[in-house]
Amino acid sequence: MSRAIIAILSICLLVELNSCRENQKSKQEEYIDVAAYLRGQLKYLDSVPHGYLKLTTADTLQPDSVYLTLQQVKDLVLGFIAPELEKDKFRERFEETSFADATLQTITITYRSVSPKNAVERIDVYVNPENGSIHRLYLVQAVSSNEHTAKRQLLWTHNQGFTIITTHSRGGQQTGSSLTEQVIWQ
Repeated sequence: MSRAIIAILSICLLVELNSCRENQKSKQEEYIDVAAYLRGQLKYLDSVPHGYLKLTTADTLQPDSVYLTLQQVKDLVLGFIAPELEKDKFRERFEETSFADATLQTITITYRSVSPKNAVERIDVYVNPENGSIHRLYLVQAVSSNEHTAKRQLLWTHNQGFTIITTHSRGGQQTGSSLTEQVIWQ
């Protein structure tokens, strides 16, 4: 059984590598429009009646829960749609790598910032290999002021919810405070 899985993954990897070698230009054309994806998910929320439950945990204490309005949900997410994510700027500001992830049963496409000036440092897009749809999106954003840096991580699960983890550091040292906000729709 494990040999069959290894063989299948090897074939998938060879096909992926071969397609990358065949046409480098088409690879650049296929960058995923992350900003459009997040906006599309927010439009999806406009189209369906949901209740939005937010669970907040600060420094591993007991979670607090509150229901949010649709606008409050949008406000949480819109902070992650940075200017460098716009399609016309994306290719010049990020480099792409990808691999087949047997553990998650997805193809993981990673975009890393090529400039320290970008607020968004990294994006991982988890794509279902069977139908090509985005299953999850992970985005890391750093917001700095003076010596204080807040690192915000967004984990978006397609049509289900998202989690934002915020950690703080001062002078490059983790301060120990963290805030986890999980929003799910019901």
